[in-house]
Amino acid sequence: IVMGRKRAPDEASFEKIPPDAPDPETLEAMAIQGMGPVWLQHYEQRAFEGAPFERNARPKSCAWIAHKDGRVFDTKGLIALSDTPMPRVFFTSTTPRFGSTIAFSVNSVCGEDVLAELNTARVLLEADSRSVGRGAYDQQVCVWSECGTLLCVSNQTAVYR
Repeated sequence: IVMGRKRAPDEASFEKIPPDAPDPETLEAMAIQGMGPVWLQHYEQRAFEGAPFERNARPKSCAWIAHKDGRVFDTKGLIALSDTPMPRVFFTSTTPRFGSTIAFSVNSVCGEDVLAELNTARVLLEADSRSVGRGAYDQQVCVWSECGTLLCVSNQTAVYR
């Protein structure tokens, strides 16, 4: 674990913009009861991009996520959330495949002050990959606030069978 204080933005600062996303209230919550790890049942997910177990043109997925109990995400919650997207191979194949993470890094890119200003318990989870195939994939995740602030990013390398 490496920790440090973030400095104020300067002339070299850059930040990715969030994806276009529909109002979460216009989307139905996914029925995920009994799917995946048990801890995923604690989240309400409203997906709007990417269909698992279909051959998507690209392995990108986006979903609005909230704790089912309504609590707001803190730094630990964002870090945990950054490891919840389905494996990217689920978006390039119709066959479920077992896999394992071999490298994972996560970075909270906002401070506690930004989290304290959030007035909603819902965040946007964007997951994508640069490469899936030959038994391995990478995955990048961005977690956004409803107002478009980048909160957390992660990078993962995994293998699958």
